Amino acid sequence: MFLSFFYVYQKIQILRVGYKIREVEKKTAGFQKDNSFLRLKISSLESPERIAKEVEKLGLDLVPPKEKQILRMKGNV
Repeated sequence: MFLSFFYVYQKIQILRVGYKIREVEKKTAGFQKDNSFLRLKISSLESPERIAKEVEKLGLDLVPPKEKQILRMKGNV
């Protein structure tokens, strides 16, 4: 009798753990999807073409720096 209760208890625990694993896998898949979307958003926001269009739209008079305005650092920075 005890062994049958133990067997049923084990099966129930296995089912519970399986449900929890599926729940975590669903959450992980959702996070991965969100992460992919955010990486795509970052790359589009960092796009030099988009930044140039935004600068033009705002009417800012930004120009690339001249060579003598650029300071080059030596070493690992």
